Amino acid sequence: MRFRVLGFVLGLCFVCTLAEAQVPLRIEQEGSSLIACTPGHMTEIVVEGGVSHLVRSGSSEALEVEHAPGRVFVTPRRCDNSELVIIDRGGRSFRIRFSSSELSLEQQVFSGERIYISRDTAAVSFRQDHALGMLKAMVLGQKPSGATESSDSELLWQDKTMRLTVIRSYTTAQLKGWVVRAENLLGRALVIPLQRLSLPGLLLGTVERDILQARGRKSDSTTLYLVLRR
Repeated sequence: MRFRVLGFVLGLCFVCTLAEAQVPLRIEQEGSSLIACTPGHMTEIVVEGGVSHLVRSGSSEALEVEHAPGRVFVTPRRCDNSELVIIDRGGRSFRIRFSSSELSLEQQVFSGERIYISRDTAAVSFRQDHALGMLKAMVLGQKPSGATESSDSELLWQDKTMRLTVIRSYTTAQLKGWVVRAENLLGRALVIPLQRLSLPGLLLGTVERDILQARGRKSDSTTLYLVLRR
């Protein structure tokens, strides 16, 4: 009987320890979070405030990103310190970096785990990160701090499939920010390959909608937001 009780206690302790080990990361304020990168392991990020925009930096092939309402699924294909910035519907920004370096025990959250981003997060200034600050302001329809604004239209690129036109631009001493209208010129739906977009000095970019309906339909155009180095 004593051995049965002991076995039950040990089993209960094991279950408690396992439950504690599986407590997911909960992000309570804006800013950066480090994830220990494991190629091929998908991380589910639950965004309680809803997903407004996603911004990737680093190699375009490094992160595979899919999203559904309130959730983002990220699978690192290789570890090169790539980052994903999530802007929720409240305008808050969260930088998730998949680190190839060893993390301290306190920092260890591994790709393949679930992360929660709280709806009630504390705001942190992004003034130190000028590129992200400019992108966030443009996405929210605001003028970036310290920037000069121009509403002169400029054709950026066009072929038989798509036309890209800069409809608003912002400049600072170090950066350029472009608000770009993308139009589908085909008679069928078109996917905007943002991660394959190659522009000199391109730092960050995001798009309101990456699938455009056929030309002439209601959703045949969308808006891109791009930040470049001057």
